[in-house]
Amino acid sequence: MPEEVAPVDLNALMKEIVQSFGDELSKNRIDVKLNLAPDLPVVRGALDKLKQVFLNLVLNARDAMPQGGLLRIGTTRENGFVKISVCDTGVGIPKENLDKILMLSSPPRAK
Repeated sequence: MPEEVAPVDLNALMKEIVQSFGDELSKNRIDVKLNLAPDLPVVRGALDKLKQVFLNLVLNARDAMPQGGLLRIGTTRENGFVKISVCDTGVGIPKENLDKILMLSSPPRAK
């Protein structure tokens, strides 16, 4: 059965994920900087699936920074779209795996 699509507050979701793993990130000497757009509109999506995606990104960032580092999470509103960025100071993705990265983008809306 497909997951229900409903309005999602991405800023609240990012805060929830960071709060949930804040102690673990801190224990691993990872500093988290949130830069969340105050005017971000809600989006329609499957909350549980979105939560899993961003949780995986945070956990991957943690694993990529075994000596600690900085994790930056930001949201912006650009040209009618919501943009989420997740950046870390980790070791990076091996060259042989770069072609396996998937960039997601919504198609332009019909006017």
